[in-house]
Amino acid sequence: MVRGSARTDTCRVHSRKKMTADDHHPSATADTERIYRDRFSLRFANPRLEAAFKHDYFHQSLRQIRVSLLGGGLLYAAFGLLDTSIVPASTAITWIIRYAIVCPVIATVFVLSFTRYFERRMEMAMIIAGAVASFGIVAMISVAVPPGNYLYYAGLLLAATYIYTVMRLAFVPASLVNWSTVALYEAVALSTGTTPPGDPAEQLFLPRVDQYRRDVRVLLHGTLRPRGLSEAETNSLPDRTPSGGVGERGESTL
Repeated sequence: MVRGSARTDTCRVHSRKKMTADDHHPSATADTERIYRDRFSLRFANPRLEAAFKHDYFHQSLRQIRVSLLGGGLLYAAFGLLDTSIVPASTAITWIIRYAIVCPVIATVFVLSFTRYFERRMEMAMIIAGAVASFGIVAMISVAVPPGNYLYYAGLLLAATYIYTVMRLAFVPASLVNWSTVALYEAVALSTGTTPPGDPAEQLFLPRVDQYRRDVRVLLHGTLRPRGLSEAETNSLPDRTPSGGVGERGESTL
């Protein structure tokens, strides 16, 4: 969306230069914008204007792109520390995905950003980096064991936000990466049973609040047991809502 705004501003400046004193009319401006801008791809129909915009957009975005790659790679690696607590049985596989596949790809794109070839391949390189990172999270969800794998889709929300904002991708490529990730996640989740029990329609990034609480309670099971609670007592702990209500079998009434 940032890129779309930049294109609109560039189009208006270009249109202003083209208009004569007699052309200052709202309909003339609208006609000029339709000529120089494609409504779907947000690309200029004029090849020379599109090339000039890409060159300017690249040099304005290069620093932010490098920061996004460096920061995103470090965050992706740092979250691996949680794997040992959330999915200890699958840590070896999730670390292979993180540190042997995703992080090297991000590092490679970061290094390529310092070469003269990056300007022509910037969009494709960023698409690959975003797709590999998002698909890597889906892969971790598919190999991790419950209930830890129920929590990993939150990383997909972070990845989607990252791709649409700081990575400076155009709207269409960013949407392609994110909706491909959604489709892959749904296919993996429904085929392997890696979603929490419930209506499959609720699993498309809309999990129930009570499921969150049950997952957290299970993850804290090992912490509660040493405090003198038996397994039966731990499993029967009520899951209270913020207002204090308790549903059947300790489930939230939300």
